[in-house]
Amino acid sequence: MSTALAQPQSLLTPEVYRAAERQAANRSEYFNGQVYAMAGASREHVAIVANLTYLFVGQFKGRPCSTLGGDMRLKVSETGLYTYPDLMALCGEPFFDDDQQDTLLNPTVIVEVLSDSTERYDRGDKFAHYRRLGSLHGYLLVSQRRPRVEHYTWRGEEWSLREIDGLGGVMRLPDLGCELPLTEIYDSPIERDCLHILLRGQQPLIICPAGTLDGMRLPRAWQTALNAGCLLLLSPFETTSRRITAESVHHRNTLVAALADQVFIAHGVPGGQIAALAARMNAWRVPLIQNPP
Repeated sequence: MSTALAQPQSLLTPEVYRAAERQAANRSEYFNGQVYAMAGASREHVAIVANLTYLFVGQFKGRPCSTLGGDMRLKVSETGLYTYPDLMALCGEPFFDDDQQDTLLNPTVIVEVLSDSTERYDRGDKFAHYRRLGSLHGYLLVSQRRPRVEHYTWRGEEWSLREIDGLGGVMRLPDLGCELPLTEIYDSPIERDCLHILLRGQQPLIICPAGTLDGMRLPRAWQTALNAGCLLLLSPFETTSRRITAESVHHRNTLVAALADQVFIAHGVPGGQIAALAARMNAWRVPLIQNPP
């Protein structure tokens, strides 16, 4: 969750709340007649949500599933809570609170990005509300402070927890048929800084995304380098292959390693996929430079 609850304002009915919320410049939560103002999100929070959205959208292509961002309101009918999850995934027909279709009733999976001010709420009272949703199969908690994702899954009688730590991990969501490589959720500061430095130079640079280039939204710095003739985008994936998986990330990394005269690895988790690839490159006698783990 990107926001902290402020002090409650005056009591309102759900109908008055919804009408006011549709005209408001800032979002608010509603519960038991009270309205709670919500604050903004950090840059890191926004980046994580954007990366997750990209991963879900790519893997939902051609399937009856959709991704709903932070502007879509959620009503927990069983408790009366109105709130704005950071991200919701829905597989199947959506059901809404009224004909305005801006308040969802039946998410399949809910994602909250944790912050210091809201982590206790997201883990406690808010999750207690979410657990009352009959449609909910999964609840994803994503840390901002380190590469860590927690996935609570409803097993019919109880909720089970799976945790993934480190950039080498992959969170698999069987209920959605999705995989979330943590390297695609988090932007490594080392890798980001290296890329920023390279993009400022005049040397030729090749970037190989882990998905198709078709429909890809380019960062401004990439577009500037492309216009200057310094950047080439290379992808081994067909335009119809939009789904990013652990296998596609591994395929991309293997291609880059095979083409390179020398490889610099900015970050690799011991025992992870990058470490395994480094071992293969050593066997291929590819010159390799690594930062210590």
